Amino acid sequence: MTPEKLSSFDSEQMWLGTVILYGRAGFITDHGICADHFSSSVHKMIFTAISRVHNKRMTIEPMMVSSELEAMDYLEHIGGLPYIIELTKMTSQSNAKHYAETIKRKYRERTAWAVMRDGMDAAASGELDVDSIISSLMATITTESNYEYDSMGVAQAAIEELEKAMAGTFPGVPFGIKSMDDATGGAHNSDLVIIAAKPAMGKTALLLNMMINAMNDGCSVGFISAEMPVGQIGMRIACTNGSVEAHKARKGELDDCGFNNFSRGLSLLHDVNLQVYEKSAPTISEVERMAKKWKHHKGIKALYVDYIQRIKGSNPSAQRWEQVGEVVMRLKDLARELDIPVICLAQVNRGVDTRGDKRPELGDIANSAEIEKEADQIMTLYRDEVYNDDTPDRGVAEIDFKKNRHGPTGLLRVQWKAPYMRFCDFAEQY
Repeated sequence: MTPEKLSSFDSEQMWLGTVILYGRAGFITDHGICADHFSSSVHKMIFTAISRVHNKRMTIEPMMVSSELEAMDYLEHIGGLPYIIELTKMTSQSNAKHYAETIKRKYRERTAWAVMRDGMDAAASGELDVDSIISSLMATITTESNYEYDSMGVAQAAIEELEKAMAGTFPGVPFGIKSMDDATGGAHNSDLVIIAAKPAMGKTALLLNMMINAMNDGCSVGFISAEMPVGQIGMRIACTNGSVEAHKARKGELDDCGFNNFSRGLSLLHDVNLQVYEKSAPTISEVERMAKKWKHHKGIKALYVDYIQRIKGSNPSAQRWEQVGEVVMRLKDLARELDIPVICLAQVNRGVDTRGDKRPELGDIANSAEIEKEADQIMTLYRDEVYNDDTPDRGVAEIDFKKNRHGPTGLLRVQWKAPYMRFCDFAEQY
């Protein structure tokens, strides 16, 4: 049984009564309340009826809520119209936000209590999974979402999506390369985006380019680095963003102009929130924990991961393909839960080197079955100059969209500026 102090019946009554009396449907979206937040089953039913009235674009008032409850066969269970009238006598429009925050706080406390209770039971039986407990507790402080919609709710969501599109609002973060954004609309919220390539093609550079472009667009972002030390990450951000020749920076051969450009490139980090977790072969639970923490405390708009095959699954003794499959599914779930794009790198099998045409295909992605199934966008990266010194395509990168749930698939050719490790459109000048 849930402890009594983990609910606030009075706050639930005051908030519901205020919404019904004043017809303030905006409280539902403004305060982020959903049915699961209520501890009382009666109040869950009343909130559901209010939501249905709102989705039908009708005025919220006692009789309409009562009629909706009757249509749902809930009216008698909640105490009939007299209880609805009683709620309207317990209102406070000025304190509605306070009551909403109390309702949500108590919901999180109940959820945390249930997690800890289950953890104690698991510990007593010798089956405690500490990472799972921590991840579940972190989930209680992330932004809550509504998971259930009726037909009117779906219609309203579609209208809102169209309005955003007509206003030119990105439903996530831009890639920052115009031809890619034109083809895809950028990296969409809740999407898992995969960039696959052989080593030395520049896939980490492309990922960092996308991250830098998002930061220059004002987005707070998170970066999981399973391979590159944090100092190198900072160096590459400064060189790419400041148009500094990376090989000179690595050797400490910058002149005054180069040093000024390096400082200018690094100044980006003074203006935005970049969170980095740098650990060789982190577990997927660690990735989830950091992403949820960053979302709650820093408001990150996107998560960048370098790279999928370096992340461990929950069972270290499982086959590698099983671990990769688990990692991919949980990254996709993470994108949906946090409502942000998760953009990841993936390695391509060395078998492509044995072919005449070394451009990677979907089946060349290492442990690719779950990646193909779960990803919303999959792009491969290829630069012919890596294999052919005399190629006419020096300075050209091919980004081939193999899967794209938001638009067409196909090949884009972009410019690769090797000294600065930068990808851009050919028309773009620096």
